[in-house]
Amino acid sequence: MKTTVSLDDFRREFNSCGRGNQFSYEGLGVLFNWFEEMDDQAGNESELDVIAICCEFSEEYYKDTADSYGIDIEGMDESEALQTVIYYLLENTLYVGMVSIQEGAEYLDCVIYQNF
Repeated sequence: MKTTVSLDDFRREFNSCGRGNQFSYEGLGVLFNWFEEMDDQAGNESELDVIAICCEFSEEYYKDTADSYGIDIEGMDESEALQTVIYYLLENTLYVGMVSIQEGAEYLDCVIYQNF
């Protein structure tokens, strides 16, 4: 027996598993839409496994991703640096998407991708 999961159910399940802070509210929306699209393309239904998603995917500020993977963005403007990180992820793993998260008065561009 399967249950259809809505976006709200998806977000709620992360909270009930103690993983509500693993991804931003917006990031969970991007992940949900990505999984829905993958299911539609493959013609199947994924099983929701919050822990597996948390182990397999990350959401982080793009500059932190650049640091983690040694992506040289030195001297680039914000837009060029972000695009360089996204291109790197597209070439090396599954790039899920991007969200802008408000932190104080600033917005931080965060990338969501499959860990590798």
